[in-house]
Amino acid sequence: MIEWRNLKRLHKRQQITIENLRAENHLLKERVAFLEARDIEKDRIIEDLRLQVEELRLIVFGKRDDKGKKQPVGEKMEDVGRSGTIRLPSSYQRTIPKEEEVTETRHHPLPTCPSCQQAVTPYAIRIYYEEDIPLPVQKTVVKHVVEVGSCCGKRMMGASLPSSNVVLGKNVERLVAYAITIARLSYNQTQELFTDLYGLAISQGEIAKLLEREGVRLRPEYERMTARIRGEPAVHLDETSWRIFTDNEYCRHVWGMVGASSDEGVFLVGRSRGKGVAEELYGNSHAVLVSDDYGAYRNLTQHHQLCWAHLHRKLRELAESSVLSSCVLLHCKEVFTRERMLYSKLAEVLHLPAPLRNYHDFSKALTELAIPHPLDPPQLSRIKNRLGKNINRYLTCLRHPGVPLDNNAAERALRPVVLKRKISFGSVAEKGARTLETLLSVLLTLKRRHPQNFFGAYAGV
Repeated sequence: MIEWRNLKRLHKRQQITIENLRAENHLLKERVAFLEARDIEKDRIIEDLRLQVEELRLIVFGKRDDKGKKQPVGEKMEDVGRSGTIRLPSSYQRTIPKEEEVTETRHHPLPTCPSCQQAVTPYAIRIYYEEDIPLPVQKTVVKHVVEVGSCCGKRMMGASLPSSNVVLGKNVERLVAYAITIARLSYNQTQELFTDLYGLAISQGEIAKLLEREGVRLRPEYERMTARIRGEPAVHLDETSWRIFTDNEYCRHVWGMVGASSDEGVFLVGRSRGKGVAEELYGNSHAVLVSDDYGAYRNLTQHHQLCWAHLHRKLRELAESSVLSSCVLLHCKEVFTRERMLYSKLAEVLHLPAPLRNYHDFSKALTELAIPHPLDPPQLSRIKNRLGKNINRYLTCLRHPGVPLDNNAAERALRPVVLKRKISFGSVAEKGARTLETLLSVLLTLKRRHPQNFFGAYAGV
């Protein structure tokens, strides 16, 4: 009986202990599940941050190969392994000048034979050309003698007189505008250019006045260009940063609008990044808007084509990432391959008539591409989410003829502006930014349209 009583007592104690252990085990399982979920979330955050750091490293240091050497800008994953284009020996030689370009002809007769002192009869003639420029270039100085008289109580002059006795001519104005905008020189470098080449001293104040005067003169052409671009079937819009040093804001932006069917482009310099600037630039146009997925463009117009190059570039960077795990990287490469095939097929279809473009098939393919997957890293999840919401905007080009797939035209137009910003860091004041936007718009357009005769075209504006 004593043994039975002890066992009964121990049994009750063990029941209490077992219940406590079961409760503790349940709490520990919940804790483990919570920690595993938090660990998975941490892994996703770390993976996302590593992708962002990799993206920033590419921006700062550029792309490098396995040996640490910097790869050329614009090299794509699908281009790796392809052989380079074979160049002919003639491609390394200069083009033979036209006959009307020849300014002087020099004859080189054969000398007498050094052995027999007899004249040598030529059996062939060889011709080569020497292209050169005069250095330094002699400046021209025109002395104007203006007669002044009066008749019928009125004062008369043979020509209008300037505000000073010595003025700079039109060619100086054009070269100053070219040096500042196209050649992207600073004021000091422009002064050195005129001093070294022409022996012409010009102050920085004169440079500023010449630029302002050219900006005022070219402003009507700027307005005409803006109206022509707005009347095209499609326009490109893009923006990049631009600093104004007298402003309290840290950074402003340059906005560019380029016609899809022409090579004309206009800019707004030193503005904010708000939607109002995009509305000002787009104006009363009814053109199809081609741009990236920046929020200021979303409700700007009824018909909007999103840039495929941005989508292609983001997926390519994920497919080339060095921080993703092997299974996730393989999944990203598969997604990129599917998008690349769609991109190529869509580019081919745009050359077909509208009834043969098959909008439904492309819409279905993009819908399938945007379906979430468990292996999607956070960055790919965001890309798919935005793609799924904007499938119609990625396929606007199929419904409207003459609309391009990407926004590369605007990016190419902004590239000289970006280089100008890297050299000058921005504008000193608002007034200079207004002048610069006119000069950049007109002169860069002239440079693209007349690369061989820029100053001739400039003189005709």
